[in-house]
Amino acid sequence: MRIAVCHAQTPFVRGGAETHTESLVRALRAAGHDAEMVTVAGKWYPAAELLHQMAVWRSLDIAESNGLPIDAVVALKFPAYLVPHERKIVWLIHQHRSAYELWEHPEFADSIPNHALVALLLEGDEEFNEWSRQGARTQAEAGQPIVYVKIKQLEPARSRIRGVEISLGG
Repeated sequence: MRIAVCHAQTPFVRGGAETHTESLVRALRAAGHDAEMVTVAGKWYPAAELLHQMAVWRSLDIAESNGLPIDAVVALKFPAYLVPHERKIVWLIHQHRSAYELWEHPEFADSIPNHALVALLLEGDEEFNEWSRQGARTQAEAGQPIVYVKIKQLEPARSRIRGVEISLGG
């Protein structure tokens, strides 16, 4: 089985999540799977950059690689779990602190009850929204309120490349 282990990586930062991800890839290979770590470098500041990082992961197409299907995806932390795949497994080992600290922002704090489970919805992405709603219903404890935060617009992930020139060498 070809398995992509998705990991959001902050450049030059190494800790337990990185060690765990690498160990999982090694264990999957030892069990006979063709496993690969798929990373996207992330920048988590300013806070608005989190939405950009979410859009990057959500826009990745890893259904196949080099014409061969990727059978499953394992996502371990925010925002890697936003990657779309028909057989996605989320083992959430690490949440990004800034993502949940945003809810203390004055614009949001009064709208979110204490101890609420907060689930994100992306306008126009019903597949993701159903996954998010189902996950929230499954994870919520009895009597725990669920608050849905709908992101109405995400800026598209853009390249920083400007002014490309291509020349034939010879």
